[in-house]
Amino acid sequence: MDEAAFTGGSGSFADPCASARQAHSVGGGVNWWLNQLDFERTSFEGGAASSADRPDERALFTRFFLAF
Repeated sequence: MDEAAFTGGSGSFADPCASARQAHSVGGGVNWWLNQLDFERTSFEGGAASSADRPDERALFTRFFLAF
């Protein structure tokens, strides 16, 4: 996202008090013939009240294949 989206404070396209300025994500997975397990963690810069960082998000995905 371009920094211009945040110019103008709360009247801009993206409110700097409610929107994260950057997100960094790291993920990994394990795959077997019929199963798949993935984990992803995302950390944010900004997006919380008083310019604090939004809490990290963690996601766990699983998939079981029934047919090809």
